[in-house]
Amino acid sequence: MDFKEFETIPGSDTWVSVEKINKGFSGEDKYLVIDNNNQKYLLRIASIDSYDERKKQYDLLKEIEKLNINASKAICIGKLNESKMYTVLTYLNGCDAGDVIKNLSNKDAYNLGYQTGVILAKLHTLKVDTSTEGKWIDKFKAKMLRKYKALEECELEIEHIDIVKEFVENNYHLLENRPLTFTHGDFHVNNLIVDNNEIGVIDFEKNKISDPYDDLKPFVWNVFVSEYFQTGLINGYFLDNIPSDFFPILKMYAAENFISFLPWAYKVGGETLTNAYKINTSIMEWYDKFNLVVPTFYKGVVKEWKNLMN
Repeated sequence: MDFKEFETIPGSDTWVSVEKINKGFSGEDKYLVIDNNNQKYLLRIASIDSYDERKKQYDLLKEIEKLNINASKAICIGKLNESKMYTVLTYLNGCDAGDVIKNLSNKDAYNLGYQTGVILAKLHTLKVDTSTEGKWIDKFKAKMLRKYKALEECELEIEHIDIVKEFVENNYHLLENRPLTFTHGDFHVNNLIVDNNEIGVIDFEKNKISDPYDDLKPFVWNVFVSEYFQTGLINGYFLDNIPSDFFPILKMYAAENFISFLPWAYKVGGETLTNAYKINTSIMEWYDKFNLVVPTFYKGVVKEWKNLMN
């Protein structure tokens, strides 16, 4: 393609290929760039109105580099023209984690999940200022009020919704005094890649400061690919020492998902709505209509499967 429109970007004089990437839901234009040394980069083009937000994310990636995990590195950021801005990142080679994991043995999926959990725990050590954030329980309650409002406005009848709402209302105390950390905000197989059996983390655009357990909330996408991967992720995150509060709090976040998925998907329709029904049905099965605290997809600590971690 003709990429003269990008010629003001530093280093673009070395580019030999710019290919549009038609994946994801970020609302940005994304391109795979290759230079004359066969180095690959990810070029993101966004509205100039998002510059301040994108600059914060850019600076964050600079800090994440110090954690020595496999994630995209920030190269440059700037104004492309009066209406658009650009960000250039290193491109992580590899395949979508979901495509890889579904073809692995249970043991290999578990070990890859374990590696992923260790990486997530390291991400949560990133130093951020939480002094002005307020209490997590107050944030969560305010969020649930918004989700209840969306639920009331939704025309769908959602089976078992009263059971789930009752659980949430009776268990807010679980979120008292929860710590606040940096979180990825969308940590699941769709934002992970695998290259030579090594996990890479992408798409930090939804990062936020929240309860670290909140980053384990999107477990449904992992479990749909492999229950053993998700089990390994949990065990790796805690290095096999699962705190007593984890599964009760994860159940709260599962309830949050159950309440919010269908009202959101109803507005989108199509396959998104079909997937939302699948998600809610699965959550009910994994938690036996919310009678269980530990979901059935969790296989326990499988020490004999765990490879020695470097």
